[in-house]
Amino acid sequence: MIQPGEHVAIFGMTGSGKSTLTKKVRAMFPRVIIFDRLQEWESGPNTVSDFDSFKRVYRAAYPLDQFEIIFRPRPGLSDQALLDVTNQILALTYQVEAYNKKGLGLVFEEVWLYAPLFNIPHWFQETMLTGRHQRISVIGNSQRPAHVSKTLISQARHVFVGQYYEYRDRKYFEDTFGRIPELANPPEKFHFWWFRSNEKPLLIKTM
Repeated sequence: MIQPGEHVAIFGMTGSGKSTLTKKVRAMFPRVIIFDRLQEWESGPNTVSDFDSFKRVYRAAYPLDQFEIIFRPRPGLSDQALLDVTNQILALTYQVEAYNKKGLGLVFEEVWLYAPLFNIPHWFQETMLTGRHQRISVIGNSQRPAHVSKTLISQARHVFVGQYYEYRDRKYFEDTFGRIPELANPPEKFHFWWFRSNEKPLLIKTM
């Protein structure tokens, strides 16, 4: 369903099934890097906490056909420091994958932490705009869609909208997709509206 180079945005409040859907999408990518500041994913042997350790692990892994690296920054890292290290990681992965082109999934738990509305890192934006040519996919989820850079939603090939609760989130979706009547009644838990460009929205169940 989702091809390398296609970006995915998943929105829904806590408990709506957002993380479950994210993990289903992640399973479509044999080569993946997970940005997990909130510790939503189980640690593995390739869990790293800074750029130097990430660089070492990624350089050993990138020739492989399958790997999972979890970047989990140390507690207390400032918002700007997180954006800076994210920019470093994405600069490296973009340049390496430009030659490799094996397909790479970049998963961002609460993507607004890494691509806030008015302060998106340069290499996050570059990956969103041109990463498809390197077969890089961004998979970002958030319970706070109104805080996420519009670059994600404008470049995503697949947008999933589940339960949400803030008026400004509803306004965000209406401004983005048009006044779609289904969004006035958010779906039940584990149900998402699936939007693709130039196609009618589809209601799907993820459990």
